[in-house]
Amino acid sequence: MPHNESKSAVRAMLQASAVLLSNHELPDILQGILDRAQEILSADAYAVWRRADRSEQWKIEASRGLSETYIRGSTRIYGGLTQAQHPMVLDDVHADPRLRDRMGALIAEGIQALAAFPIIVNGAA
Repeated sequence: MPHNESKSAVRAMLQASAVLLSNHELPDILQGILDRAQEILSADAYAVWRRADRSEQWKIEASRGLSETYIRGSTRIYGGLTQAQHPMVLDDVHADPRLRDRMGALIAEGIQALAAFPIIVNGAA
């Protein structure tokens, strides 16, 4: 990563930390996360997923660039990814068997690659 990009990424991460520490309202925190992600990563769409209650069901809490159809249909995070404690980048979603049951939705939305970065709170994603 070139020096200027590294400086920008570090600056965005520091801003993200400030957002997370200064806000206590979930909508503000979620929008701050999306803002920082957009500064760091060049992508067509961004989403913050959150576990619904204590179940294995996840839902999109905030997003940019995703259709309402995709958001409404995305009530379950991709199989095998729910316990992720480390960032994951998939250059080709078609090649990952964990995404098989969501392939139709991914294709319809035009998603070809995926990056997931868990937010760890009290040791859990």
